[in-house]
Amino acid sequence: KKLLFLFSALLIVSCSPIVNQQLFSADINPKQTVKQLYGEPTDISISGGVETWVYDYKKSLKSNRVIVFDNNGKIIKHEKELKDLTWILKNTFIYGGGIILGTVLFLSLIIPQI
Repeated sequence: KKLLFLFSALLIVSCSPIVNQQLFSADINPKQTVKQLYGEPTDISISGGVETWVYDYKKSLKSNRVIVFDNNGKIIKHEKELKDLTWILKNTFIYGGGIILGTVLFLSLIIPQI
């Protein structure tokens, strides 16, 4: 019972610092890193001093992306649009896992150990 509680607390604490962390903050060349991760962009447009890369995937599991770079090549905006199937799977795992974990923790606390 204590082990399950400690594991849950450790999991929550270890995941929380990375929520708002930048994805490519320490990279020397973010454009090269983006190309390595996602491949060549479908469309590249330059306007107003910013360069916009668009990834428009036709596959149902790959999410579309829009990445905007400033004049220095630094990422100033990175948006990801989840496809319907990907969105359903993501939310099923997150909320379903939370409900199952909460139920297991609740039952382990109220049912005495045999």
